[in-house]
Amino acid sequence: MKRTADDKKGSTVRCAIYTRKSTEEGLEQEFNSLDAQRESAEAYIASRKTAFAAADVPPLLLAALSSVLAVITGNVAHDSMRFTDALHEYVEWHQYAGTALLVLLVGLTIIRLCSWRRLDGAWLAVYLSGLLLGVGLVSVVGFRGGSLVFGPNHLWP
Repeated sequence: MKRTADDKKGSTVRCAIYTRKSTEEGLEQEFNSLDAQRESAEAYIASRKTAFAAADVPPLLLAALSSVLAVITGNVAHDSMRFTDALHEYVEWHQYAGTALLVLLVGLTIIRLCSWRRLDGAWLAVYLSGLLLGVGLVSVVGFRGGSLVFGPNHLWP
């Protein structure tokens, strides 16, 4: 399937299309049901190109909004509680990591919204690297938050 003229010229998007027929009847025809299935799948993919290209935007916006709310509520809770010195350091680390995640997600959202149609080249590499870093930060911040609530060995009893 070739890209349209407004896309990069000469580049090809590859995808697998699975077709099947339960019997061999009619396969000798010049245009058979397997060809019809393939054309139908190609037409569907072409019609959904814009939707597929923007599929990452709603979850990214939700993640950015959630991180804003999490940082705000975390700061309010932090200011209203008293901690031991060891626990205070742990809570502050969790708070800084959450803020770093917030900055990362807002930055990724801005990058993605500024290039609504397509991310290419270096921006695509920055975006994908940022998403991987975001997954790592969510894992660490979530683990640390679970440790604060349920104790240091909350995953391994």
